[in-house]
Amino acid sequence: MTLIIEGMTCDGCSAAVRGALESLGVKVVRVSWSEGVAEVEDLGEADEDAIREAIEGMGYRLVKIIKS
Repeated sequence: MTLIIEGMTCDGCSAAVRGALESLGVKVVRVSWSEGVAEVEDLGEADEDAIREAIEGMGYRLVKIIKS
């Protein structure tokens, strides 16, 4: 699954998004601020609303969730 995220501008942003997702139990594969994506392997117990709230609560924008 790929999350398209706007607003990340540095490695710190990527780390913050990774940390927020992992705190929800999401298994994160990779977060790239330059590409504006977070690739996840497993959502764990988190639902899409919780993921959106975590990302947008940090000031970023979750544009789209692409399920693979």
